[in-house]
Amino acid sequence: MGHNYPSYAKMGNLVFPYEGTVASFMVTPESTIGPEDIIEWPLSAKEVCLELELGVIIGKTGKRISQANALNHVFGYTVVNDVTGWDIFAKGVGKGREGLPGFYYVIMSKSIDTFQPIGPYIVLKDEIPDPQNISGELRVNGEPQIKGNTREMRLTVAGILEYHTQDITFYPGDVIATGGMASEGVSAHAFVKSGDVAEAELDKIGVLRNYVH
Repeated sequence: MGHNYPSYAKMGNLVFPYEGTVASFMVTPESTIGPEDIIEWPLSAKEVCLELELGVIIGKTGKRISQANALNHVFGYTVVNDVTGWDIFAKGVGKGREGLPGFYYVIMSKSIDTFQPIGPYIVLKDEIPDPQNISGELRVNGEPQIKGNTREMRLTVAGILEYHTQDITFYPGDVIATGGMASEGVSAHAFVKSGDVAEAELDKIGVLRNYVH
């Protein structure tokens, strides 16, 4: 999902969604890879960037979940490196281009094979009683590019589950990426080139390392 961190929206001069909402989308299963796997450079994009996100693993089927009961549906947490074909994504800003709606470009820029690395572990929810206080950092070739903390989310993990399950059922094994981390004065995007090494780290969970080729 997008626009869940105020600093992210501010840096991109984006309009905030209405209170209690976020910009949501789905990606293809083929975009998912694991730790130490290769992020393949696409044919359709010239610019590629990374975002650091907390991943929530669903453990119990639910629909119309209340915030008060939401964390009972969570199995655990992991790291998500949300990769984007940036020049494709940029076409979707505003009304879109080439006769296609803006959201077409958002989905196409993020559903590219290998563009959703996840891992390296699933930490059970009991080991992270407060998912709204997890610090994170994303590094490229060892250099910090993105920093943030989940306390800055507009919608909490519980709020995300309540909002999305109004009319959509969540099932065990579903993964929700909770939005690109951002903090004041620090970029929310890390641009990469072929040959780079990406390390997405969340406190209490671990380091998700992948290679761009």
